[in-house]
Amino acid sequence: MNLLRSLELLVNLLYHRGPNYRLLARNGLSHSQFLQLRYLLWNPGAGVGEMADHLGISRPAATQSVDRLVKRGLVQRIGAADDRRRVHLRLTSHGEAVIKRTIADMKRELDAVLEQMPPEDRDALARGVDSFLVHALTDVGLLDDVCLGCIHEGDEECPVNVASLRLTGQPVRCLMPPALGGRVNRRVAGE
Repeated sequence: MNLLRSLELLVNLLYHRGPNYRLLARNGLSHSQFLQLRYLLWNPGAGVGEMADHLGISRPAATQSVDRLVKRGLVQRIGAADDRRRVHLRLTSHGEAVIKRTIADMKRELDAVLEQMPPEDRDALARGVDSFLVHALTDVGLLDDVCLGCIHEGDEECPVNVASLRLTGQPVRCLMPPALGGRVNRRVAGE
């Protein structure tokens, strides 16, 4: 078995069958727009700076991209009541429908492949990918880079969280209480 080759083939397959290609084109999204919309789905009310920092893009690039998403009717800017300089971003109902449809399309395609696999192979794949991630995340700096920011799920078994606990003794920021530096789950907080 050539694991390096197999991993490269997997990356190529995900690129051509995953969010970077056909499914995004079908829903009229670039990969960057997909990431931004998914982030806002999971973090409604986030600011442009928060989103840019999490996605690892510059704030000017994020602002330009948000401008395009606003023009397409996918995102809306909402001024903060307490500080007119602060702007919160939220998906419009159309934007939420587009990102949810895209995610559902991706899940359907993955499920179709997984259904062809014997159950023991599916379980082995899930355990193997999680274990690989936990062991590959050996640098604290990678934790935030790899984290999807899906704080509404609160999954303590997330491989990024397991790696964070191993490396730092602390959960990832999205699972920490806000008083200890964690992210506020705006969806739950009703912001």
